[in-house]
Amino acid sequence: TPVYVPRLGVPPRVSHARYPGSSWLGNNYHSDTAGILGHAIWSDWTIRGGLFYSAQVIDAAYSNLFLEVTPQGEAEQIIVAGQPQHASSVSGELRASRAIKDGSRRHLLLGTVRWRNSTTSYGGDVLIDAGAVNVNAPPEMTKPVFEFGELSHAHRNQITGGASYRLTWEHVGELGLGLQRTTYRKQDTQPEVASFRSTTSAWLPNLTLAVPIRPTLTVYGSYTAGLEDSANAPDIASNRGEPVAAIRTYQHDMGLRWTPSETVKFIAGYFGITKPYLTTDSDNVYRRIGDETHRGVEISVTATAPEGLTTLIGGFFTRPRVSGTATGEVTGSRPVAQPGNTLLLAFDYVLPFAPQWSVDGQVNHVGSQAATVDNSVQLPSCTTVALGGRYKFTLNGKSFLLRLSMDNATDVRSWKIPSAGSYQANSQRSLSAYVAADF
Repeated sequence: TPVYVPRLGVPPRVSHARYPGSSWLGNNYHSDTAGILGHAIWSDWTIRGGLFYSAQVIDAAYSNLFLEVTPQGEAEQIIVAGQPQHASSVSGELRASRAIKDGSRRHLLLGTVRWRNSTTSYGGDVLIDAGAVNVNAPPEMTKPVFEFGELSHAHRNQITGGASYRLTWEHVGELGLGLQRTTYRKQDTQPEVASFRSTTSAWLPNLTLAVPIRPTLTVYGSYTAGLEDSANAPDIASNRGEPVAAIRTYQHDMGLRWTPSETVKFIAGYFGITKPYLTTDSDNVYRRIGDETHRGVEISVTATAPEGLTTLIGGFFTRPRVSGTATGEVTGSRPVAQPGNTLLLAFDYVLPFAPQWSVDGQVNHVGSQAATVDNSVQLPSCTTVALGGRYKFTLNGKSFLLRLSMDNATDVRSWKIPSAGSYQANSQRSLSAYVAADF
């Protein structure tokens, strides 16, 4: 998808009728995923484990960038050609659990070891200046012969071990306690630069609590600390494709669950999330420039009617904020691409006169978002509609499912923000269909 960087404000409306670029600007890649699962019973313990492999091979990758876009659609076209690259990951998990029944109490002991090793290549790209063009009608270019630079390599290894305890006490409540120790190692090897190595270790506690106040009303709360990967630097950044170090995250929430009947469920809660603020800085380098916090409330109502209709109405109402900005960086109070409000209305209806058929739909509303680090540009809110249907049938004794869907049914035109100050057009109305089989 082309990326647009306007001179001021947001880009002008672009055409969805044709791809704005040369015919050879197509990405070519394939991915492979495999895994094996197993379990065993040993005395009072249940042992479960899994080993997983995934790989992505990129044979050709291009980024189509339009810089300094004017309101009239004039821009400087830059094409970033990436050479063949390979990314692979091997991960595994071993889990041992024991359940102990003690009258009205149930105890669950759990020990877990997780491991992940990944290798990624990046860099060595070639930049082509295609000159001044109109974003809706750039001329066809002859594909040049590329002379790629040397690749950089990133290696990541993370191992996590932990133990947890869960208590379920009938009519009293539920309690969960857990503690993990994780070690994250990274190594980057770049051409003509000394290899960079670092090791990060952290204790990651978690706590959950749920207490029934009445048979239909439960109060809950939780706290979780995490260490997780983040996305690589975006195409528009000067360090395009460069992996970013793992980030520490913290989340807490509390609220209530009300179930007035078997067919109605209501949830209302407060949550807070703290994590590093990753974006492009004043030198267009993608890195951490501060911290971001998200505090707000979540509300949802789910109802199921005997006639086969299930509806969901919910939303997040948050207050994303930036703090601890790095020296020399001019930032606004809101992090980029983080809406304040998100609303959802969804339904699923099984046709009573033809139960093998069902229809469904969603209305998604995303609130306004800051589009630049200094918050000088804001994207307005956007509402989209999706519709779909399913048909279940049997063929030769096997179960099949036909799925039809229409995304962005009203063909709303809006923008996505891949990184600060850059934009991608949202997908136009589209139809899709697939068949799934259970053998």
